[in-house]
Amino acid sequence: MKLLISKERSRFRFYLLFSLLLLLLFLDYALLISIPSLAYVGVFICAALFGDKDEIISVCICCIPLCTAIDWHYVVIFCCAIFLFKYGKSVKLNWGFLPLVLIVIWEFLHCFFEEANLKSMIAYAFVYLFFIILFFIRDIQMIDYSFIIRNFSGTVFCVCCILTLRLLIHSNFNFDIAFFDMQRLGLADEEIGGLIINPNSLGVQCVIAVGGLTQIRSVGQKKSIDVFLIVLILVLGALTCSRTYLACLLILGIFLLVTSKTNAKGKLKLLLASIFALLIAILLLYLVFPNVLEAFVMRFKEEDITSGRDDIFAVYNNYLFSSVKALFWGLGSLNLVNGVMKLEIVNNVPHNGVQEILVAWGVIGLLLFILMIFVLIRRSRQENPHQSWINYSLFLVLIAKIMVGQVITSIYTMLLFALVYLSLCQDLRSKKIQ
Repeated sequence: MKLLISKERSRFRFYLLFSLLLLLLFLDYALLISIPSLAYVGVFICAALFGDKDEIISVCICCIPLCTAIDWHYVVIFCCAIFLFKYGKSVKLNWGFLPLVLIVIWEFLHCFFEEANLKSMIAYAFVYLFFIILFFIRDIQMIDYSFIIRNFSGTVFCVCCILTLRLLIHSNFNFDIAFFDMQRLGLADEEIGGLIINPNSLGVQCVIAVGGLTQIRSVGQKKSIDVFLIVLILVLGALTCSRTYLACLLILGIFLLVTSKTNAKGKLKLLLASIFALLIAILLLYLVFPNVLEAFVMRFKEEDITSGRDDIFAVYNNYLFSSVKALFWGLGSLNLVNGVMKLEIVNNVPHNGVQEILVAWGVIGLLLFILMIFVLIRRSRQENPHQSWINYSLFLVLIAKIMVGQVITSIYTMLLFALVYLSLCQDLRSKKIQ
């Protein structure tokens, strides 16, 4: 009983600090009241300092939707230091950590020969240290996954709400023009500053949030707040007018339906429930943001539905096979943008994750990254020998995103691997999830 009361008090403190963080975001990016960047970092560090394992990990995961608005570097660094200080004995390493260390060494070798920011190099190393800590926690199944995924989903929801409010303020609350002329959620006016998120990135985070909430609901962790979040996140995700969002959402829906272990009647119920939720989302869009549906249709009527990705892919393929150095060494991930600009072959970075890794790290780096994925899956199977198909739903969405976007140069994508690992480690057969 004492432990339960203590945990409830701890959660109360965390949610109090979390609410303060969201309030600061609202003041900063909705009302344009300038808030120092260190204030956000301070709130995050306090939440980690006074938190347990679940809360420290949750702090890092909640950085994902906020990585463009805060100094996430300091948050990850302090979270790793705090976790090792408080729970270092629960981390037991084996040779599986070697690919992650080799990736950091490989990147640092590139930094040695190219210009690279010291802060970025240190933060980069700590991201992989966070992976090592997470991959080798001995009691990973005791981590409260439902607590973490709800915090992540709540953060995504709040960020979407703030961005939407900013767009409405910019249009003087004229709903008819708020999303007119291809204005997309995530591409707000310049005044919103650091909270601007690429619409495709924001859309994928919405799908990950919906997928994670669906996972915990499938094993009996049913709360009314989850349904509320799923429906509203579906609506807000649609405001991005992102084809990536729609594709990932369809992949998630089809995957969950096909792999469901229920009988035909159960699958029919799931299908009808999904259609019902989708219809509610479409109805809300039609009533509140009528231009969004038209904008979505227009996105699929463009002459180049890939938005130039096929041309970019072809250019970088030619570059990769232009020399041995390009194919086996690369430009380095921390210096990729500057390196690409110096090449003067195309004014954009690769928009395919595999190709991006090859351009940044060459074939050697790609092999190391594949080894990291292998370690992630192998470790999760060791921790959870009862994996079912639903465990892989978030992993599938992330892989789909990687095929049409960045991976190693996108901090939010890299941190999503941590969330995917947690989902793989959960025993989703039971009716009670940690």
